[in-house]
Amino acid sequence: MAEPTQPKPGEKPAEKKEKKKRLKGFAGMISNILKPLNDSSHFKERFAEEVLTFVINATDFPPAAVIKVDKGTIAFEETQPEDVKKIKGSLLQGTMDNIMKVASGKIGPIKAIFTGKIKVKGALNLLKLNKLFIYAVKQSKAASTATPQQPAPATEPGPNPGSA
Repeated sequence: MAEPTQPKPGEKPAEKKEKKKRLKGFAGMISNILKPLNDSSHFKERFAEEVLTFVINATDFPPAAVIKVDKGTIAFEETQPEDVKKIKGSLLQGTMDNIMKVASGKIGPIKAIFTGKIKVKGALNLLKLNKLFIYAVKQSKAASTATPQQPAPATEPGPNPGSA
């Protein structure tokens, strides 16, 4: 069995690779949806000058998601619901179902606000959050069409119904 190597005098010990923490609950779901934006050139161009923080709190599916956009890159964290108000940034809060309906465009954000389905703080920046979801959907559609399609199974030749 190999023994751990000791650093020589004057050398720094080898740093251990830091394991990335998997986000749980709603924060994990949101990060999985939006993470592909880091590979989108359109997103990088559009948000090249933006530094934004969004907090999305699904009241029925903790922990909350913290989304940080920093000059064309996007990062994610999770926070407990009781700490949501301590974070500076735009806030979108509601049930997971209502948040996902707004994010997917099934409910308009203005209607959702006025009917009390969601609560917001920093509504103008939340329009940018809506753009993130739109770009993510476009990115996932582009990725699914870029994968090679399986050829259709060959059909047996038969009579052509249009010929007489």
